Amino acid sequence: MISHTGHDIERARRLVTAALDITARWGWDAVRMADVAAEAGLSLADAYAEVPEPAAILPLLDRIVDTDVLAQGAVRNADDSARDRLFELLMRRFDAMRRYRNGLRSLRTDRWRWPGFALAGAVQARQSMAWMLHAAGLDPDGPDGVLRTIGLGTVYLAALRVWLDDETEDLATTMAELDRRLRQAETVASWCGWSGRPRSAVPAGPAPATGTAATGATATDAAATDAEATNAGASDTAGGTATASAAPGAGG
Repeated sequence: MISHTGHDIERARRLVTAALDITARWGWDAVRMADVAAEAGLSLADAYAEVPEPAAILPLLDRIVDTDVLAQGAVRNADDSARDRLFELLMRRFDAMRRYRNGLRSLRTDRWRWPGFALAGAVQARQSMAWMLHAAGLDPDGPDGVLRTIGLGTVYLAALRVWLDDETEDLATTMAELDRRLRQAETVASWCGWSGRPRSAVPAGPAPATGTAATGATATDAAATDAEATNAGASDTAGGTATASAAPGAGG
């Protein structure tokens, strides 16, 4: 059994796949946990252990995607910019979510009738973005880290909106949008003098004196203040999967 935060990840994958397949065929209104369990080939008890209610499906998708992305390893090449590292990690997310895209597309219309999506997905989506920052060697903790996490979520949501309709084989349209959003954030970050250097997981040598440690800030700090990205991203959140820390989902 492969576990992730108390879940059997393979069993969870089957349930999420079944739920979003049903959503793709008939819409979210047709999703019933008994039907999801049957389509996944699981007992009601096993389904309940993973997903006690439909609103928990999309946060569970976020955890599955996190696991798939992080299983490929961190991206901490000091020669790469923060933008390049984050670009690679977010593209991994889109690749990992391809299997679920038809179901997520259906949620764009259905989600407005289910306000619980945002509530159920907000915490998990923020955690997902924080783990992407960890994987990039950037710090998601503390006040500055909160801004990084929100900023990265804003960039991700803007690109997610494009990805949902991107029919190119290599996701070229999505890559162009993601690169554009990250460059916007990087530009604003450079005005503020923020650094994009990766931080070490464990500092070497003695602890630095107070006020002398590098912060390892990322270009996405500034994206939290990018009104254009915020408006574009927030308008097309795909439920909990697309929820960033301010929602969306990521999912998402």
